Order: sequence, then C-alpha cells, then structure tokens
Amino acid sequence: MSAHLSFRRRGTAPTLIRPTSAGSRPGPGTPLSRLALLLALAVLPSACGGASGSETVTDTGAAGISSPVQVAAASDPVRMTQHPYTSVYGRYLAGRQAQFNDDTAGAADNYTAALQKDPDNPLLIRRAWFFLLVEGRTEEALALARKAMVLDPDSTVSPLVVAVGLANDAHWTEALITLKDLEPVGLNSFLLPLTRAWILQGQDKAEAAVKALDSMKDQPHLAPLYHFHAGMIYDLSNRPAQAWAEYQKVVSDEGSVTLRAVQVVADFLRRNGRQPEAEALFDRYRADHRGSELIEAAYAAFRSGDGRVLRTTKDGLAEAMYGSATSVADAQSFDTAQAFVRLALLLRPDFPYAEMMVGDLLARQGRFADAAAQYATVPKTAQTWFPVRLKLAEVYQELGRIDEARKILTDLAAQYPHAADPMSDMGELERRLKHWDAAAAAYRKALDRLGTPSRAHWPVWYSLGIALERGKRWPEAEQAFKTALSLEKDQPNVLNYLGYSWIDRGMNLQEGKALIERAVAQRPNDGYIVDSLGWALYLLGDYPGAVRELERAITLKPGDPTINDHLGDALWQVGRENEARFQWQRALDLKPEPEDLEAVRAKIEAGRLLKKPDQKKSK
Repeated sequence: MSAHLSFRRRGTAPTLIRPTSAGSRPGPGTPLSRLALLLALAVLPSACGGASGSETVTDTGAAGISSPVQVAAASDPVRMTQHPYTSVYGRYLAGRQAQFNDDTAGAADNYTAALQKDPDNPLLIRRAWFFLLVEGRTEEALALARKAMVLDPDSTVSPLVVAVGLANDAHWTEALITLKDLEPVGLNSFLLPLTRAWILQGQDKAEAAVKALDSMKDQPHLAPLYHFHAGMIYDLSNRPAQAWAEYQKVVSDEGSVTLRAVQVVADFLRRNGRQPEAEALFDRYRADHRGSELIEAAYAAFRSGDGRVLRTTKDGLAEAMYGSATSVADAQSFDTAQAFVRLALLLRPDFPYAEMMVGDLLARQGRFADAAAQYATVPKTAQTWFPVRLKLAEVYQELGRIDEARKILTDLAAQYPHAADPMSDMGELERRLKHWDAAAAAYRKALDRLGTPSRAHWPVWYSLGIALERGKRWPEAEQAFKTALSLEKDQPNVLNYLGYSWIDRGMNLQEGKALIERAVAQRPNDGYIVDSLGWALYLLGDYPGAVRELERAITLKPGDPTINDHLGDALWQVGRENEARFQWQRALDLKPEPEDLEAVRAKIEAGRLLKKPDQKKSK
C-alpha cells in the first residue's frame, strides 16, 4: 500500500498531544486579536527571542558574537587563556544556542553562569532573569529582575515582574510605585492596567482598581478582559450588583466565552443564590464543547462545591497572569507563556489549571520528559487529575514508555466506566503502533460509551474508519467514514480520505473526485489534500491535470517523499522524463515509507516508469 494511504498522508484525526490549556480555553482566554498580540510580542526584551547582532558582552568588546572562534579573534588573546566554554564568552554563546534550541533550562544555566563572571552586564541579566522565570526558578528571577531595573532602565517587562513579586508579599504600595513610569505599549497594553488594577484592589480601592482598567474598555480586543476583571474586582469587594453587570457582558457573547470565565461566573451565581442560572450556564458551555475531559472535570468540581474559585486579591492577579499566558501561548510564544504561568503559580501555588499548563507548554515544545515529570506531580485530589492523567499517557507514548501509557489508560477506563476518552486514547495508542484491529476495538468501545452519535463524535468515527481501512476491513471502514460525514458533512479530512479510498479502489470515481475537490476548496493550502486531488486525477488518466495539482502540492509540502514520487510519475506520463527522474531521486532522498521504498528505487534504477497504470473509467 502506498504511503498515500497511511494515517498521516490521508488526513489526520485530532492530534495525539492534546492542546494546552490555552487551546482548551480553561482560563480567561484569548481576547486579543492575533495581529494585536503579535505586535505586542514584538516589543518584548531580547530575552524572549533571538539575540540581535548589536548585542555586546562586556568582556569581549565585540558586537555580533556568533562563535567561540570569532570571540577569540575579537578579544584580547591573553584573556582567551580560559577555555571558551567556561569563560563568559563561551557561557553566553552556549546560552544563546540553548535558547535557539528551545532548551530553556540550558539557557537559564548558561546565562546565569556567564553572569557570575560579568555580574553587571545588562544583556546577561535580562536574559538570565527571563529564562530563570521560564524554568520556575522564580526567586532567583525576581532578584535579577530587580537588578535589571537599575542597570537596564529602559526595560518594559522587568518592573512588571518585580511588581508581581512585591504584590505576592502584599507590599502593595511599593508594587504600585514600581509601575509608575511604565507606558501601556506592547504586552503592557493589557498587562500593565491589569496589574495596576489588582494592586489597587490589594489596597482595598475597588473603584480606583476598576478605573485603572479604563484604557481597555473601548478596545474591542481588550473589552472582554476589562469586563472579566472588573467583575472579579467587584465580586471580591462584595458588590454583587456591579459584579453581575460586568460578568453578564462576559458570558453573553457565546462565541468568545471561555471555560475559566464560566467557572468564575457560575461560582458567583451559586454563591448569590442563583444555582439554576449557574447550572444553565455550565450546561450551555458543555453542550457547545462536547467530549472535552477538561470541561467535564471543571463541571464535576463545580457540582461538588469544591471551594470558592476566586478567594483573594492575589488570586485575581494570578488570573491576570494566567490569562496572559493563555493568550501568548495561542500565538505560539511558549517561553513567554511559561514565564507568565510561573508568575501565576507564584501568586497562587494551588492553581490546578496553571500547574497543568506548565506541562502542556513543555509538551508543545517537545520536552516530553519534563512534561511527564510535571504531570506526575498532580495529586489525585486535584480537579484536573483525570485530564492530566490522559496527558501523562500521551507524553509516555512520545517517550516510548508504551506499557506505562497503556496501564494509565486501562486504569482510567476502569475507574471512569462512562468516560470515552481513555478508550479513544487507547485507540490512538494502538493506531500509532499499527495494531489496527486493537485500535478499531478501542474506538468502538469509546463510541459505545459516547452513546447516540452527535456532531462532536465525528473524530472518533473517522479514526475508527482509518483503523478499519488500514486493517483491510473496507466495508466497515466505508460505513465509519460515511457516519463521520453524516455528523460533520463538510469535514475536509474525512472528505479527502473517503474520496481517495474510493478512487484508489476503482469505485465511485467521479463522486470520490468530487469529495476531494470539496476538501481542497476548504483547505487550498493543505499540501496533502492537494496531493490527493493530483493523484486522483492521475488515476483517472488526466495526466496534465495531475501535473498541475501535484506541482502545486509540492510547493506546499516540498519535503514529502510521497508527493515527490507522485509528481515524478505524472511528469513521466506527460513526457517530462528528466524531471520525473529528478523527482524520484528526490523522493528516495526523503526516505519514503518502507512499503514504497523498493518501488521508488526500482524506477530510479530502470530510469523509467515501470508500469503504466490502467486508466480507470468512471462507474
């Protein structure tokens, strides 16, 4: 079977690694538009991104240092008697390399080590405190951030971090003074008003606190944050009428309401004797987000009356830091998100969603061992324990700890006999191992637990179809795909997989082509789906059309061996033989699937297409 028929090539089911808590939206969410957030991130200190060429390490006097050799050439040879990787130069460069490799632990260690040799260097201080904070070494980070305020007076972020540290110690007046010279630009366009507001609330100045948020009120992308935090401030100040006036604006916009907002507002309604409204709010959100174990965990905590969600002013400031982390994570700025979530945990160490988000961010960066260690610290009493155990099983799979992952899922399935997630995740595990029958059996058990099919269930039907198709059980697979499409009729992955499968089998040719065309119309820049259309045209004998689509597919996914191989075959059919040979060689260099390797190599050795496929006629 060609690689085109593999799970990855034909379109995928939901990604194995679950989204971060930002993606699942348990927190204040992402009120910023993506453009506004990216503009905000652009003004972060260089600690949050690559080093600029103009940065200088004091001991070298050389700008734009990029290698130990350049350091040696630019520096006093006498001072280079130190080993380059134990000197300030080497440590700085090692920190930069670790930073670019997403090794934030290495960046923190090396920048801190360089700082010991050059303790007043503003660049090293800025980078050291940032990466220390990212790694959860918060007290060290705060100490250096305070020093950075003196040595780097233009910093726009270190005063805010220092102010959060002071607020954590209830030094409200000093915290407010620390922020006095900051301007609300970049990230501070929302972080600064939020932090000031909660510091003022710490001084029991609710009206002044809400007034501090005014700059956000009339900006469409910041208004939801304004109403959410104004509501929490009034709530903590025991002003329920004013709190509800703000909360109502948060939950009235169904399209942007977040799980964290639902938790906070439902808790407010319950505490104020409005339990039916609280239940209705949660039920509405659950109906719109079926199948989320995170939401079900939050709902279970709500039903159990598991304490007040918002207890203190520090909790409110923690919500501000956590909400900022979720927004930044949505823009793929994982290091910055990690820094903010660490501040949230400084303020509220028992913040279960923030604890989970630390692991989620590590997993999204590919730091699976660190993510596993973080998830393993969550106690069984935490309201996030069930989703965290699912996540732990996922990262164990990434680490090759398959037996441990399987045991977690088996135990969860037994402990939660009505939950579908352990069984659907077991299907994913077996699918990755190409245990197709076991995967199909697990998906069927998940569907049994889900009950009557609904729109939210299409991914499980789709995954079941893939497992059955790969296990050579086509009639059952076809029915599973049709069920998935009946639940989500225009889902492009399902359209693509079913359409291609029909054409590959010489059945329903025009209908299959139409399904793929519908998928392409929705995802014109998805190289895999465009490749499906090109290969379908090839199998139908439209070689010029196949070349056109496959050339477009290869511009979208130039590094995929299957697409290169397909394009080579199509080019051969239209007489462009040299180009065909080049594409076959390119496919071989890209290491195709084992079942395709020999076929590609045979074409290269023969220097030609070995077998012209039969042109299939529409039935």
